[in-house]
Formats: sequence, C-alpha cells, structure tokens
Amino acid sequence: MKRKFWIIVAALSAIYIFIPEPTDVIPIVGWLDEASAFAILTYALKQLDIPIFNKVFGKKSVKTKL
Repeated sequence: MKRKFWIIVAALSAIYIFIPEPTDVIPIVGWLDEASAFAILTYALKQLDIPIFNKVFGKKSVKTKL
C-alpha cells in the first residue's frame, strides 16, 4: 500500500512540474511551487527504494546473508 502511495505521489509531482501556470512568469515566486514539487518527487523516489536512484541519493543497499 505504501509503495502505491509513493508511486502516485511521484507521478503527480512530476506532472505538476511540467504544467505551466500564470505565476511562472514571476521569476522567484513562480519557481517556488516547482521547487517544492521537485523536492516531493525526489523524496518519493527515495522512498520507493529503486536501485538506480539509490546511487543518485547515496543510499547503500543492504545485503542479507542467508
């Protein structure tokens, strides 16, 4: 259930980044909402524990011994 939630959050924040808005014309104010959406996207990708993103975020994978 958690994984589905983070997938939905990541998809929605990625879509939100590319939707143009009237506030995007104002440089600093217009960039704040995209910056927060990007921060949410990176956090969601970190929570999904995808091996390719672990290298980017610096998270080491835990290997278990059987």
